[in-house]
Amino acid sequence: GRGSGGAEPGSAPPPVEVVDENGATCTVAPGPAPLRRLSNFEYRRTVDDLFEGTKPYLQIGSLVGDNVKHFFDNDAAVQTVLRAEAEGYLTAAENVSAIAVKDLARLAACGDALDDGCLERYLADHLSLRAFRRPPTAEEKQAIVAVYRKARERLDTSESARAAIELVLQSPQFLY
Repeated sequence: GRGSGGAEPGSAPPPVEVVDENGATCTVAPGPAPLRRLSNFEYRRTVDDLFEGTKPYLQIGSLVGDNVKHFFDNDAAVQTVLRAEAEGYLTAAENVSAIAVKDLARLAACGDALDDGCLERYLADHLSLRAFRRPPTAEEKQAIVAVYRKARERLDTSESARAAIELVLQSPQFLY
């Protein structure tokens, strides 16, 4: 995909002409705006917020340590995702989803009956909105519901919800 202004993510956007309140103009050349992955600290806190009351952060020990540059662990230039990190996110998503579904009725506010419609709305509308930190697109919602429904063909509601939660927790929309 392309970033704002048609530039590739991580590359410098084109110069922009700016007019101040006095009518004077100048050309501003913003620097690159690379995608920045959540640090492990941010990941743990965000997961804890997404599944409040379930304490899933206690099971996220599988994440590889953050790369640190000049004492900062959130520098986009060094926060690459290598195979070990990707496997850590997979394991963390599996662990977190296993804990979250134990309290799924409360999290999804479905009452005692965990029906498919209620769970689909929770996953596609509520969880994705909070996880992506912005409203999800129609395509993103469809993808989440499609994973849930495909899993539902052979699994119960909790295991199907786990699959969709794992999708969200490993998505670029969540991690970056």
